[in-house]
Amino acid sequence: NKNVVNFVYEGGRLGNGQRKNYVFDDDTAGRFVRVRFKTTRKDCLHLAEVEVWGYPLEVPAVTPEIVEMALNRDATASSQYNSRWPAWKSNDGDIGTIHHSRCDEHPWWKVELDAVSFVQDVTITNRKGCCGGRLRQANVEILDEHEAVVDTRVIVGSVGNGQVVRKVFNEDTSVGKYVKVSFDRNDCLHMAEVAVNGYPLALAGPVASTSPTASPKPPLENLSLGKQAFQSSNYHGKYADAAVDGNYHTYTHTQCYEAAPFAWWKVDLGRMHTIGKVIIANRHDCCGRRLKNFYVRFLNENADEIPGTEIYNLYSVATGDVVEIPVSFVTARFVKIQLSDMECLQLAEVEVMGWPTEMT
Repeated sequence: NKNVVNFVYEGGRLGNGQRKNYVFDDDTAGRFVRVRFKTTRKDCLHLAEVEVWGYPLEVPAVTPEIVEMALNRDATASSQYNSRWPAWKSNDGDIGTIHHSRCDEHPWWKVELDAVSFVQDVTITNRKGCCGGRLRQANVEILDEHEAVVDTRVIVGSVGNGQVVRKVFNEDTSVGKYVKVSFDRNDCLHMAEVAVNGYPLALAGPVASTSPTASPKPPLENLSLGKQAFQSSNYHGKYADAAVDGNYHTYTHTQCYEAAPFAWWKVDLGRMHTIGKVIIANRHDCCGRRLKNFYVRFLNENADEIPGTEIYNLYSVATGDVVEIPVSFVTARFVKIQLSDMECLQLAEVEVMGWPTEMT
């Protein structure tokens, strides 16, 4: 009948190229979603994309329990360095053992799941004692029953010795029979443990087995809150930590007219984490136009920029506005925001949203 069951009013302004999320109550259900101006306003309405997240009512809201599916399953590899490090050592449940390939062309490791399964995420524990930097630019792939690639995530940057990296799939199409880890280069592939989290489709019932839902996505956490922050300079007591204090009414401020490489702000997350998005709130009381033409950069444990991860924001962020920058699951320790001109850099809050990794 197209009767309104719930609504959200947006009173502010959304800048060019920006995006915003609107959250409705858990019990909101409907068939149509409408975006419109107030009836008193005459204007053009233009939208780049509208995504409506939820689940069909015929699909149960509670999906099957997420379980680890790779433990002690059949594992194979392109090679093994010696008899002490076979493929199954990477899914035996013991992070003290490893699989180690020969250092040859395009090594790979693969595990066969018990059945065609929905894959929420894959967590990889790196080798403890040595050479952790080798686990970089690795492809993590879901394969179907015929071993064709369904979906791919890339470990961008290196993973420290003994650290854990999580690659999140969790799409409706994240369904397969195998999970594969590989390099596109000549190197040794070694891993302590690979865990595949999800559920077999046979457990999901007749509806979900044909259309799995990606509802149990691990919740994003604010990884930057209260962490140590730095900036290129300070202006009148406006220090870097104001952007990670959880208060949108405080702000950072660098000196103006800094020469190249221009003003910057940086937060140390403490260790490598997987990042899903960065939320930047502009200063609320003045001078919002200064936040434009900036880069968001991701740095490894040595504070070196991770190649291929830089994001450039061309548009100006209005005073008090918030911009949300999607990130393609980059694993990094530092996040850096840097201007491309001689303006002052001022930030009310920076929230680095992602999934924490555990040091083992």
